[in-house]
Amino acid sequence: MDNTKRLILYFVKYFPRMLYRTELVKLIYLFEYYYYQAHKRQFTSVTFKRDKNGPYTVEIQKALAEIEEDGRVKCVTKRNFWSGNATYRYYVDANSRVDNPEAMLDDEKITADYIIELTRGLRLKQILRMVYDTPPMSNILSDERSSVGEQIGRYINMNDVPGSYKTTRKCLLAAKARVLARPQKGTDEEYSRILANKYAEYKDLRRRATACLK
Repeated sequence: MDNTKRLILYFVKYFPRMLYRTELVKLIYLFEYYYYQAHKRQFTSVTFKRDKNGPYTVEIQKALAEIEEDGRVKCVTKRNFWSGNATYRYYVDANSRVDNPEAMLDDEKITADYIIELTRGLRLKQILRMVYDTPPMSNILSDERSSVGEQIGRYINMNDVPGSYKTTRKCLLAAKARVLARPQKGTDEEYSRILANKYAEYKDLRRRATACLK
């Protein structure tokens, strides 16, 4: 599974409510904005372009369709009776196969959790305002104001990132706490040792059960 799908699953699994597809795209953009400042590269390979609602990429839409098809996320679709337009919200439930997000490193989880802490109480318009305030988007908006208008389809240059990002101590500590509070998956060696111990623990029960079957 590639990093785009891992990041999608992480946000869908840990965001405190169902996410609309547009919101999810913006959260991934914000993640990449902050991640790029720390690592001078993107975590995913997606390319963002200027859309009517800010950054957009069809790559996330395709990735969502694939992980919905294989059962890792569920989608609630609501279609407007008059316009025919549809909205899509994503979530995971007890039957969803969501184990892969934990494959991300702690540094990546902390960045993702920082975005969750920043946006958990916000709605789309507020998230968009945050997105438009980032230099890669604000530079495009500035060019649009001084030229002929919206530059729909323009590539968003993630290099337009000044220095390293600033975090609030409260949000960063909350993000770290969320990561550390989650149960850590053990190694294969530890798992095998647990299985061996359980096998030995029920030895007598197995012997009696076998005797009853004879």
